[in-house]
Amino acid sequence: MSKQMQISVPIRAPSWVSTRRIFQQKLQDLHKCTNLNHIKQVHAQILKQNLHQDPYVAPKLISAFSLSQQMALAIYVFKQIPDPNVHLYNTFIRACVQNSLSLLAFETFFEMQRNGLFADNFTYPFLLKACNGQSWLPLVKMIHNHMEKYGFFQDLFVPNSLIDSYCKCGLLGVKSAMRLFMAMDEKRCGFLEFYD
Repeated sequence: MSKQMQISVPIRAPSWVSTRRIFQQKLQDLHKCTNLNHIKQVHAQILKQNLHQDPYVAPKLISAFSLSQQMALAIYVFKQIPDPNVHLYNTFIRACVQNSLSLLAFETFFEMQRNGLFADNFTYPFLLKACNGQSWLPLVKMIHNHMEKYGFFQDLFVPNSLIDSYCKCGLLGVKSAMRLFMAMDEKRCGFLEFYD
């Protein structure tokens, strides 16, 4: 028996890359992009390929416009979606807060509720970032009530955001934050005693 001789042939990578693959790569990192010209080019491609209502694409586009402080364009993208899901609402609420459009963030939250969608553990911390000052205390209390009603205190990040917001609402807010912190500490201690 003779040994077969193996010939290795180098594998050549194609010298071209498909435009679809390039577009997919641009979409993947779009939500981190701050170059407005680049974002507008990708937006044009999105419109051309009729992807402007895609629930995967729209949040990335809104985030990109938000980072480049182009909220008029972010609002335009958001309004193009006929039935936004919670993720899209959260993305838009976050964009509003990042661009100091606190009232629009809350209007969007109330619209979300009117449309029968429930907030999740991302919604409330985004809204709470918008609450800064004594005049926001009633809204912080409203959010607190929602969080208790729907059981969001199991997620440690959510009540911590609430405490932080209370502290930004003047002396009354600090007192509420202290009561909340003490109540959380009692629950945590009771929970640990239960498992000892």
